[in-house]
Amino acid sequence: ERGGRGRMSDAKRREQELRKIVLAWLNKKGYKGAAVAFQKETGIRSTDPLPPLAFKRSGSEDELDIKGYILQWGMEDAKPSKYEESYTELREWVLLLLDDLKQQLAEILYPIFGHIFLELVSKQYCSEATAFLQKYRHEHQPEWVDELDVACRITDASHIETNAFARKYLHRGKTRISLSAEADQLLTDFLHSRSLHVIVRLVNQHLSINITSPHDAPPALAAPQAITEADEQRAKRRRLRWTELAEDAVKRRYQERS
Repeated sequence: ERGGRGRMSDAKRREQELRKIVLAWLNKKGYKGAAVAFQKETGIRSTDPLPPLAFKRSGSEDELDIKGYILQWGMEDAKPSKYEESYTELREWVLLLLDDLKQQLAEILYPIFGHIFLELVSKQYCSEATAFLQKYRHEHQPEWVDELDVACRITDASHIETNAFARKYLHRGKTRISLSAEADQLLTDFLHSRSLHVIVRLVNQHLSINITSPHDAPPALAAPQAITEADEQRAKRRRLRWTELAEDAVKRRYQERS
């Protein structure tokens, strides 16, 4: 854990970043007088680069998001360890569900995994981000091996704006996930009962959950497409991997308790 000096440094950096966002917002809204006065008072320049977390993505445009930035730093997830603890708890809960629910809710793990990594890097917890990526990346391969290879090139917050992995998840809108009403309710109840505020915020910010009904036709019926051998192999790998991981998770949990 970081010492007192490190925490003070983080707090000062966040304060400076917030001031940059406020100045940019004043200029964008045309409040020139207020912007000049704010610059004189804080010493912030309008040419100073803004942090990646200053924006919310809406379609192809980047919008300043002061409220989101404050929430992102103001919650208890400021500690890097909180991210991994929350992801681990979510992951093990998903893996212990019945097969149908597990297959549905497993789809949220990869985008949440990716956003945790990017957020840790954005907050300059780069070593923690790298350790998190390396610890769990094997669970998302081979489906996402190419993306994860690109993600591994991110070693500093300055890489986020140019890295293809980061741009995909930060600039292309929310990731769409389809869940049954039962799965969605289970997820909501679990996250709130366990106070996993980190995950709740990431789900709200970065996932677009579509609630399906039992009467909804599967996409394959609505728009028939040829299923390739590669598709079949990928589906088999996914089912097998989650089954194996679930068994491993159960074994580890009981070993830790005994």
